Amino acid sequence: VNGWVESQPDGSTLLFPVNGSLRMKQGLQIAKRTGLSLIGQGCQVIVDPSAAGWDQLTSPIVLGHTYNGNWDNGNTNIVIQGFALVGNARTPGVYVPGQEGQHALCLTGTTGLEVFGITARGFWGDAVFVESVVNGHVHNLHALTAGRNGVTVISGSGILVETTLLDVCGYCTLDVEPNVATDACANVTLRTITAQKCGSVANGGEFFALEGSHTGAPISGIVVDSSSIAASPLIAVADNRGTSAVTTTCCEAVPN
Repeated sequence: VNGWVESQPDGSTLLFPVNGSLRMKQGLQIAKRTGLSLIGQGCQVIVDPSAAGWDQLTSPIVLGHTYNGNWDNGNTNIVIQGFALVGNARTPGVYVPGQEGQHALCLTGTTGLEVFGITARGFWGDAVFVESVVNGHVHNLHALTAGRNGVTVISGSGILVETTLLDVCGYCTLDVEPNVATDACANVTLRTITAQKCGSVANGGEFFALEGSHTGAPISGIVVDSSSIAASPLIAVADNRGTSAVTTTCCEAVPN
């Protein structure tokens, strides 16, 4: 499948089999491409049982990595729509340290991105993992289970995640967490997120976490709005050396 994707010219619309099924040891990998639209049409992308949970390349969708190559990034104007993504986690929705690299959507190295109409379940890592993305929009996604976080933002700007269901997450529901000092996060909006449950206090336990103080990375304009969680306390942590980077409005814990 990766060979077919690589053979299509920039600007192409790639139609996957209607309600079809693909079983893959490594995910669809796209780097240095412009104007590609991947239209799933309900196609399932299933992670092979033998694929490692720690390996990001076993994520069904991997932006920023060249197949059989490197993390080359360089994507512009990418659309991903209408896939059903299935991971191979042995304990879906439970955080397993060291087995958190396999995400439903591994979105890196892209400027101009829209992802929508996705369902996901059974991943060791995150439903949505974002790194080095500029002007990215994720919406109308339903993740039944994620072993780590529902949404993780490592770095990027102009990122909007909205109208999304994150049922059970093993660690945090929403996490903004730079890895190094150069991982700037700016103008990240997480809104209309509906969650059921996140991890225990021993394993994350926050509905929203901003963890930047250990890196000194610049963080600004983080908004969490109009979101709720039902079966866990609504806990928010902002650790960014005392700066006022986060605004939260109209978020609530909804009783069962």
